[in-house]
Amino acid sequence: MLFRNQYAVLIFVICLLQCALSEFITLSILGSAAVASWYSWDTIKENTYCRYRECCTDQHVPFDINKLKLSLSQRMFGQPLVDELVNILHAHKEAVHDENKRNKKALVISLHGWPGVGKNYAATMIAEALYTKGMHSKYVKLFMGKKDFDCSNLQKKKEDLVATLNSIVKNCPRSLIIFDEIHDMCPSVLDTIKPMLDHHHAVDGIDYRDSIFIFISNIGGQEIATKLLDLYAQGAKRGDVEFHDFEPIIRRTAYFQGGFEKAAAIANHLIDHYVPFLPLEQHHVEMCALAEFRSHSVYHPTKEMMAECCTDQHVPFDINKLKLSLSQRMFGQPLVDELVNILHAHKEAVHDENKRNKKALVISLHGWPGVGKNYAATMIAEALYTKGMHSKYVKLFMGKKDFDCSNLQKKKEDLVATLNSIVKNCPRSLIIFDEIHDMCPSVLDTIKPMLDHHHAVDGIDYRDSIFIFISNIGGQEIATKLLDLYAQGAKRGGFEKAAAIANHLIDHYVPFLPLEQHHVEMCALAEFRSHSVYHPTKEMMAEALSVITYGPNEDQPIFANNGCKRFTRHIPYVIQKNKQKLEL
Repeated sequence: MLFRNQYAVLIFVICLLQCALSEFITLSILGSAAVASWYSWDTIKENTYCRYRECCTDQHVPFDINKLKLSLSQRMFGQPLVDELVNILHAHKEAVHDENKRNKKALVISLHGWPGVGKNYAATMIAEALYTKGMHSKYVKLFMGKKDFDCSNLQKKKEDLVATLNSIVKNCPRSLIIFDEIHDMCPSVLDTIKPMLDHHHAVDGIDYRDSIFIFISNIGGQEIATKLLDLYAQGAKRGDVEFHDFEPIIRRTAYFQGGFEKAAAIANHLIDHYVPFLPLEQHHVEMCALAEFRSHSVYHPTKEMMAECCTDQHVPFDINKLKLSLSQRMFGQPLVDELVNILHAHKEAVHDENKRNKKALVISLHGWPGVGKNYAATMIAEALYTKGMHSKYVKLFMGKKDFDCSNLQKKKEDLVATLNSIVKNCPRSLIIFDEIHDMCPSVLDTIKPMLDHHHAVDGIDYRDSIFIFISNIGGQEIATKLLDLYAQGAKRGGFEKAAAIANHLIDHYVPFLPLEQHHVEMCALAEFRSHSVYHPTKEMMAEALSVITYGPNEDQPIFANNGCKRFTRHIPYVIQKNKQKLEL
């Protein structure tokens, strides 16, 4: 009987709990419904999902106009008209948030001027002010002229462009789309996006009216400079110039050049603001330099440091200059042209935060003496730095001279200190190690951290720096392999670089092929021309070539044993010896 009473009590308690639980669930559901009716879905989402993920809300897209105003005043120099961007974006922001003022179309801004005057910098500041993640925001999309829109497979690229834009703006109507290097873009691309820029409520069901498009171009740079000089001649001051002084000439010039050529965006007046970036004068450049020093915590640079600064002016990374130098001054080395693509990709990652270099670029040049390895390294330095090999951001180490095996620990410590000092002052430095074959083993292990996938080493970011190793190691093997390929019927220009060595921290092994007689003759003619002797006689050529021996052995006199190296000393002697004949 006792057990029956206990069971009865237990059953009674369970029933009570069930009823209470049912009431609690009912109340919870009703409470949730009440909360949902009181708060909007956007509010709930903002306080849950959007606390951990980027959303198209005021928290993540704040449109902080005051931040933009402050950035332009502190970090942009010599550009009085650029301040107008604050008013332009303020008006756009008001229309985004005020239904009575509703934007009628997307905001379209076109930035024009010479390279290095601040166009990309201004676009970055806009992104940083409008989005908490700046250029890293998923609502900011950057397209690069020739890379994204050359004229190959154009229809597919146009279709992909439309799909990409629709996807971004569908997710966030307040997106920012940037087209850089319009001057290198295939004409007609911009016509594809004309509907997005025009006065439409929706395109493919998507509302573009609150989005922003920024076009960046060098087009009009010369015309802006000429007009500014005219205004100076009329007594105007730099701070007195106005938009209407430049807009007509920019529009006329743009309509016939690059990606703007005959673009409907110009013809139909869909670009709302043409913003001219004026060419910088010396005191503006000095202000830029000081700001750059401050960004690296150097608040009082010396006069010597100010003389050469790590800016685009002194470190232009002129890839076209390198391409021209290699084509005109390098003979018999078809694989060396690949250096242009290697350095172009590195340059893009230096300037594009979305592509950010993961590690330093490391290139190793191999081949017999005199085939052009040092010459190629010098051409790279001349293209990347205005002072070439004399730049303080270029450091050359020589194998045995700098790193024989004596007092090795001290040399390793000095090496680390030297590299840290150079790269701290300029993350885009170039470090060259020549004659690796004569260097004491283990030296390169010292710099392994600088070459590896690290954000910083000793607090210094090496990811935008370049290391070049130069060595005679592998020269004989390259020559032997080339002879094998010749025997198989291959042509010199068709020789492809084999991935014979697994790539670890060295990104590219570049073989320099041994030179044949006609390559050596081209080298000799180039050396004569460098001494202003444009038509050397047959006798002079014969005497110049007499110092060259061929190998790899007497039975196969195919390749020049020392390439062109001996010409630098021998040809000036030949010219001096034949000076009287040349004067006749």
